[in-house]
Amino acid sequence: MKTAVAAVQTRFKKVLFATDFSDTAARAIPYIREIAKHYDADLLTLHVRTPWAHSKHHRAGSPTDMADAQIENDQRRQEILAAFPGIRTKVLIEEGSIDDHLASALYTNNVDLVVLGTTGQTRNGKNRLGSVATEIFKAVTCPVLTVGPHSRSDSSAVPFRKILCATDQECGDVVAHAASLAHEFQSRLVLLNVITEQEAGYHVPSSDAVASSEHFLHDLLPPGAEYACKPEYIICYGDVPEKILEIESKTNPDLIVLGARPERGIHGAAPNLPIAAAQRIVSRATCPVLTVRG
Repeated sequence: MKTAVAAVQTRFKKVLFATDFSDTAARAIPYIREIAKHYDADLLTLHVRTPWAHSKHHRAGSPTDMADAQIENDQRRQEILAAFPGIRTKVLIEEGSIDDHLASALYTNNVDLVVLGTTGQTRNGKNRLGSVATEIFKAVTCPVLTVGPHSRSDSSAVPFRKILCATDQECGDVVAHAASLAHEFQSRLVLLNVITEQEAGYHVPSSDAVASSEHFLHDLLPPGAEYACKPEYIICYGDVPEKILEIESKTNPDLIVLGARPERGIHGAAPNLPIAAAQRIVSRATCPVLTVRG
């Protein structure tokens, strides 16, 4: 029997799936199916392609050009509808800028969850998301579920049996979202706080600091959540993304929930800015990552 959990109630009623019809994007489909069915959500799929005239030798607007584009669009629509049987699905196929069409789709349809599959690309020894996925990841303000290149590609972990939630002082409300999901899916909840060198004064944190962090996590839980989710508390010290990935490998969660904040200062100046840190985790995690905007 579910115990009432006050505070944030995570309800995904309108889900947007951003896809380029690649195998990478398709990895997100099993998760979308399960989430949409669980919440009885409406699904909006968005595909933005290069303008047809830029990729063909036909004269723009010619009958042949327009007919070929329509045939391809119809094929894509049928492919999407076949992937989501029994789910209310609307298909948007657009040309031009992903930024413009994504912003319009989010605003017009009141989307409360964006889902995408992405791949990690190695450049200069650093894992990077594809440019389009990165822009989506940074631009939207609603939660984003990202299925990375190492995530399990089936829905055997949905409903999510174990959720790892990593948070800090500035993104404390992410715990309420994680607790709501754990309550909804009857999941085990692992709460993680990584104490950084700066927070610890460049020394290994004292036992008092660790106890304070655990108390901080405990206080973030909504009333009743501790009884419903039976959370486990983990406090560790070091580089935040690396420690989250280390704890993920030890606890084997089915979902990671993170708080993500807009970058401050010069864009791209440091690899460990909040959203950049979340990107590092997405590119290496073995389960999907839900980022909640702070």
